[in-house]
Amino acid sequence: VSLEPEPIPLQVKVVLIGERLLFYLLSHYDPEFHDLFKVAVDFEEQMDRTTENNLLYARLIGTMARRDKLLTLSCEAVARMIEQSARIAGDAEKLSTDNRTLGDLLREADYWARDAKRLMIEAADVEKAIEAQIYRTGRLRERLQEEIRRGTILIDTQGEKVGQVNGLSVIQMGQFMFGHPSRITARARLGKGEVIDIEREVELGGPIHSKGVLILSNFLGARYASERPLSLSASIVFEQSYGGVEGDSASCAELYALLSALAEIPIKQCFAVTGSVNQHGQVQAIGGVNEKIEGYFDLCQARGLTGEQGVLIPQSNVKHLMLRKDVVEAGAAGKFRIFAVETGGRTRRSRQFPGRDGKPARRCPADRAGGKAKDLCLTGGHRETTMSEPATEFVVRRILVALDASTQSLAALRTAVTLAAELGAELEGLFVEDTNLMRMAMLPVARRVLFPSAAEETLDSSLMERELRVLAQRAQKSLATMAERSGIRWTFRVVRGKVTVEVLAAASGSDLLAVGRSGWSLTRRMRLGSTAQHAAINAPRALLLVKQPLAVNRPVMVLFDGSPLAGQALNAAARFAQAFQTRLIVFLAAHSSQNATVLIRPAIELTKEREVEISFQPLLATDALQMADAIESESGGLLVLGRQYTRIAENEIQNLIRLVGNPVLLLR
Repeated sequence: VSLEPEPIPLQVKVVLIGERLLFYLLSHYDPEFHDLFKVAVDFEEQMDRTTENNLLYARLIGTMARRDKLLTLSCEAVARMIEQSARIAGDAEKLSTDNRTLGDLLREADYWARDAKRLMIEAADVEKAIEAQIYRTGRLRERLQEEIRRGTILIDTQGEKVGQVNGLSVIQMGQFMFGHPSRITARARLGKGEVIDIEREVELGGPIHSKGVLILSNFLGARYASERPLSLSASIVFEQSYGGVEGDSASCAELYALLSALAEIPIKQCFAVTGSVNQHGQVQAIGGVNEKIEGYFDLCQARGLTGEQGVLIPQSNVKHLMLRKDVVEAGAAGKFRIFAVETGGRTRRSRQFPGRDGKPARRCPADRAGGKAKDLCLTGGHRETTMSEPATEFVVRRILVALDASTQSLAALRTAVTLAAELGAELEGLFVEDTNLMRMAMLPVARRVLFPSAAEETLDSSLMERELRVLAQRAQKSLATMAERSGIRWTFRVVRGKVTVEVLAAASGSDLLAVGRSGWSLTRRMRLGSTAQHAAINAPRALLLVKQPLAVNRPVMVLFDGSPLAGQALNAAARFAQAFQTRLIVFLAAHSSQNATVLIRPAIELTKEREVEISFQPLLATDALQMADAIESESGGLLVLGRQYTRIAENEIQNLIRLVGNPVLLLR
């Protein structure tokens, strides 16, 4: 028996103040939390740095000084406090609203002013307080800088090297964050157009870093190998990196190292690079830009500033610059330089750092080599290019087949062999040892349910490795048998990693990726598996999705709306129909019968070189379900689609791919 207290009259307001993470955790796990605390306020951590807000901020500093009975601040000290607030916010156009950090700095500045027997706090006292805070927490920074100066950690700040560039990273220890230079190297050789990220191969690279490497490899392929695959392979790595690497802020530096290795043009080692790059070659903003610049500046200053050293940063990060006074002074004296990189090969000097002649630099002088190779090596290949219309001829020289020895992957292999025989292409088989399965097998509770008996079996990592090797051997044997029977050149390789990531990375070096619709999954037999779903959206080149082997005696089908990519799909479909000696069915995507009739003439013009029987079917409905019904009613074979259509939404094309059971060839 326990006592239950009786309620008593009480009128109070309870206010909880805490971090966002705690609020979200309480909201998720406590069902009564929102009943008890109905008013939630999310306070902003930054405010705009306007003239009006600067005055308000100065009043706030004065109020805090009077409340804590501190010395009065001079105008210069208030200005230095506001500058430091912008530095904490990481943006020259913002101010931090973290009063605790501001108060700690204010009280320490008061201590140094009293220690110097001043009557008020001066800017020098605020500066000394900032330096003291950095000194107390900067042990690791000083140790790393010392190891670089002693030559234990290899970083060059002079000379020229091929395939080597200084990247910049940020290390955060509690509230203290500092920049650290890292050597990034790349090697190139003859191969199949692969870009191997060594950090990812050994599982030291995080997902964002791996994404950055995949993006830059796709940019390389699209920019320099749009018509034929690269005949080179390359590898990139962070040298002397013994922990995890995460983030994409080094992708720009990695791109420069790759281009230098491919072109065999040296890069000046007096420069460091930071920035993220997208698939179109645009340099994107990164975090910690001030700390990165200062980290490289400290190293250069310790070795002696020559006037040649500098840092390349994204143009979109210029507004975030709030650098230390010594860095600003060195820049103004022409001893240290900062360049802002944009797109299209344009690199210009940052506003804060005029040249010795007071004029902005026209280009990044990171290499003395002339001509186009220089622009490629130093600006990441961001040159102006003239885009041409999509080619009407579907050219395939290499077909990558993702194999897992399942029924549908073997069906994809058979279909790929059929297309390779017609296109004169070679085959490459890829088997991925799934690291997710390997990790799952290490769990003590891991079990396997056998089909159809439903019997359970204990899993362990050694058993899983043996079975994966058996599946890989089975896949290789199937590839060899089918390819050699048709007289097709073939290769096969096994990699370990995440299936989707590895397949898409390998696909960047091929013209066509062939995958089964659902692989081994029993629950996805009626829809796309995870690999097929990602490939349908992210595959860099053409994609072949297969559930059942291609029936060459059935009509080839294509969706046509008059757009350039639809014209390429029509040309490819006519080529296959002629090779298979079967009929070509052209579905005319239009809003009316009259518009459909107008599309017949350009369709005939595009296929006039092919000796093939053509029938036209108006397709007035452009939603996926009705298009799938119309297509499946023809009992056709191969369905050829373009990734984008003028008259059909892209999501409807993706839904159509999921609905139809035919082998689908998706062109990009």
